[in-house]
Amino acid sequence: GVFTADCVPVLLYDKKNDVISAVHSGWKGTLSCISVKALNLMKKEFGTQSENIIAYIGPHIGGCCYEVGKEVQDKFNECKTYDNIEIINNNKLDLEKCIIIQLTNEGVKKGNITSLNLCTFCDNKYELHSYRKGNINYGRMFSFVYLK
Repeated sequence: GVFTADCVPVLLYDKKNDVISAVHSGWKGTLSCISVKALNLMKKEFGTQSENIIAYIGPHIGGCCYEVGKEVQDKFNECKTYDNIEIINNNKLDLEKCIIIQLTNEGVKKGNITSLNLCTFCDNKYELHSYRKGNINYGRMFSFVYLK
């Protein structure tokens, strides 16, 4: 499992080999394709194949609210993975979209990727912890996956 406040929790499950992974993906991790690195480790260590992956994306700060500076925008805009794809809108970066692009480029079926579609900053349906919205004592959420 992983603790997050605004970063993206990504849970991966290899349904054929019963292998799991939990990834904490902030902007730096997303830029460095940490979810793909986890997937590649699953492939190397357990023989996972991308088409057998089920992925879940938990609550995180969404593209609706995640404002980033020019330096971060430039880093993502320089990445060939996102050529001709809008991942930044009005200075707001969509980390989820980046992760989905990365996973599908690695062969994970888009239909096997599920997002909870909960923004930690603006969603009011649930009490979600947000580093950006909170004060000094902001909390963390724990996203986890386990095998029976």
